[in-house]
Amino acid sequence: MKPSTLVVTTAKALLAMAFASQAASAQTLLQSTVVVEAKHFLVGVDNPLSAADSFYREGSMPFGRISGLADSDYNAQDHHGLAIAWSQVEVGGVHVFARGQAVASGAQLLRVTSKSDASGFMSDFFSLSVPGATTGASFTVTAQVTVNGSAFAQTLPGWTVAYQPTGALAAFSNWDSWVRVMRGDNGQTLAELRAGQACDARDNVDSGPSCSVTGQPGLQTISQQMLNNGTAVQLDLRGWASAGTSIFQPLQLLMADSYADLGNSITWGGITELRNASGQLVSDFAAFSATSGFNYRNAYVSMVSEAPGSLMLLAGLAMLGVVWRRSLGRSA
Repeated sequence: MKPSTLVVTTAKALLAMAFASQAASAQTLLQSTVVVEAKHFLVGVDNPLSAADSFYREGSMPFGRISGLADSDYNAQDHHGLAIAWSQVEVGGVHVFARGQAVASGAQLLRVTSKSDASGFMSDFFSLSVPGATTGASFTVTAQVTVNGSAFAQTLPGWTVAYQPTGALAAFSNWDSWVRVMRGDNGQTLAELRAGQACDARDNVDSGPSCSVTGQPGLQTISQQMLNNGTAVQLDLRGWASAGTSIFQPLQLLMADSYADLGNSITWGGITELRNASGQLVSDFAAFSATSGFNYRNAYVSMVSEAPGSLMLLAGLAMLGVVWRRSLGRSA
């Protein structure tokens, strides 16, 4: 088993174990996983030029961003694979990003690939506290959650009905999110939201570049019942992002690019209103986590910049432009 595969498998197993035990432990849990790989090689020749990177981190308090970069940069002007991914998880927010690029040109029979994966998971527990209310009194909590993501996949030359190259060219990307609010004592789901997006750009396959969205990205409102000073509620925020490219037999300039961006991201929007059993609004309350200390009455304020994704896009376009000009110079 490859090290990168082992990291992903181990991370998923730990995630499942942690989820199963959280109702009993009632602790804050943050996890991030990043796996990237890029390679290219001459067809029929072993020993591909490859690079790989992987990270896994777990803790009970925010630990910042982890990132991976894999670059098979031998003769980058002719053939080049690049993969990058990062994950940042904080109390109330999950951010993940993945990108893959592949470039190949010339008379050699080459295969160039890139693959990047990132995931983030946050779980925390909080209890409702309403001064003056009877312990165990029931309240309706209305809160907001935001999921913002974008995905992209492109191959050059672009797919058209008339253009049927002899080589194979593909780019794909996808992101997924999962938000759950559960009772802390028995794991019963009180609210659940899912959203995602997938893009696929290929030639000679299916119908060309396309993207599809699942669920409802954007700002969502959720409601659940909570008891004053009662059982804590468990909040889970999860995000996954993947991007990859593949080029085979590039007897001319071929390029593939993709990204999946949840960098801005999956976030807790705060409790917008609290009503008692009579339907009256309650203004004086708190929703603290005993372990992280975060007041879930408030919205999470993201500290993550869009720069990493934007810089990668600019760098990728610049690299593609250089390769394109060199290719034109050779063919002139």
